[in-house]
Amino acid sequence: MSQIILGGEPQSAPLNSGTTVYGGIYGRTFFDVTDDTYYREICPCAGTIKNLYVKLTGAPGAGKSYTFTLCVNGTPSALTCTIADTDTTGSDVTNTVSVSAGGTLSLVVVPSGSPTSVCLTFATQFTPSVSGETFLSLCKPTNYTTTLEFFSFAAGSYVGDNDTNATSLVIPCAGTVKKLYTKIVTAPSAPGGKTWVFTVQKNNVASALTCTIANNETTANDTTHSFTVVAGDRIDIDVVPANTPAAWGAMTAGIVFLPDTAGNFILPHTKINDTPDSNRYFPPIGDKASNATESNTAFMVPGNLVVKEMWLRIWGGAMTGSDTETITLRKGGVNTALTCTLDSTNPLTNNSASTITFSDYDLVSQIYAISGSGKACQVSLLGYLSDAIGFLEFLFKDKNTSQQDTSVTWKGKTNLDPAIKPVYLEIFNRTSGLWEVLDSDNSSPINTNFTLTAIVSADLGDYFDANNWISCRVYQELN
Repeated sequence: MSQIILGGEPQSAPLNSGTTVYGGIYGRTFFDVTDDTYYREICPCAGTIKNLYVKLTGAPGAGKSYTFTLCVNGTPSALTCTIADTDTTGSDVTNTVSVSAGGTLSLVVVPSGSPTSVCLTFATQFTPSVSGETFLSLCKPTNYTTTLEFFSFAAGSYVGDNDTNATSLVIPCAGTVKKLYTKIVTAPSAPGGKTWVFTVQKNNVASALTCTIANNETTANDTTHSFTVVAGDRIDIDVVPANTPAAWGAMTAGIVFLPDTAGNFILPHTKINDTPDSNRYFPPIGDKASNATESNTAFMVPGNLVVKEMWLRIWGGAMTGSDTETITLRKGGVNTALTCTLDSTNPLTNNSASTITFSDYDLVSQIYAISGSGKACQVSLLGYLSDAIGFLEFLFKDKNTSQQDTSVTWKGKTNLDPAIKPVYLEIFNRTSGLWEVLDSDNSSPINTNFTLTAIVSADLGDYFDANNWISCRVYQELN
């Protein structure tokens, strides 16, 4: 099983047209340094990386180009692509590179011919050596005050915050958090017991997953401890200095997340603006950047990405009265069916009823709409790869004399436990091009008949074609 890693910055950090620059690969990251030491992001599990896709916000210009190369431990790898002339996209789907647990990853950008200064987003695909493992990583590419602060695993190159609620990442599925790896540029220095202590938190409480960088060391890890989470739990990492350690220069930390359902991975986003305005856009990953212009927040994704669930949590104070806040995933500038709404009775909510598929270089963003007074919130998406998950699937059609209320019923059994792999009855929405869940079963015993049924009575024009046919399916994930 593999995961998609998204990175870049579509608005506020244009590439330097005359200088080689570096950036991280995970989350919203800037390409504004000439030394990749400060943007190396640690990989807490061994594996391979392939399928580099890059999209620019504009063309380099005639006779001009940018070359993008993945670096492992600061060394350029074979995974590379060039975008030149009037092109705005490029890829390398041939080469594969390896990374060891504790190794670092970054992206180097080399301009040629003084190309137009533009921004970029990009994607890579990580396949772990240990089946099912995924990872979350962050870096702080600048020096740090020697006081307690919290960091989010959602943010890529993140500035940190003294409020753990602001840095919490909402987990969108059950799983296990383990294997903490940390690295800094400048050692705390000795003697005197100078240290940096890194601890992963669950729901604002310190876990046993912790490690300490002390004295003349620059790395530390904890590969022994772990803890489990369920959907809706929150994690972040706190950093505690002791005895006034030297400023670290830059820091990176990463953890392994092993989802209970193989193939799942997290597309993480931490807090949206503290005082959000209605109808503003923000990226599908990263930190709190929002904008009134959608193109300033949209990230490119590869065509094998599927997003199947959204989790949304309010943290900036309780909503009151009839106030609501709605977050919707957008694809190519159009709202999808994947949306969640917070209100005074639902401070944590999710939507798993819609599955959103993508094509290569599709642009993805999110939008929030507020009724009343908005509050700061956090959102996470759950993804998988369309070529990594198999299905048992039964398709069927029915023709009516007109667009009328229709009862859809399926009776059958499965030899895969529905408690682990639920069975879904879905109908095809011809307007949105998506399958929508009508009914599901996650409790019937294996090899025992059960029934899925629903009545379709609203928005009939979305489901019937011109000849009054509707299409339905029953499916169950295989792995």
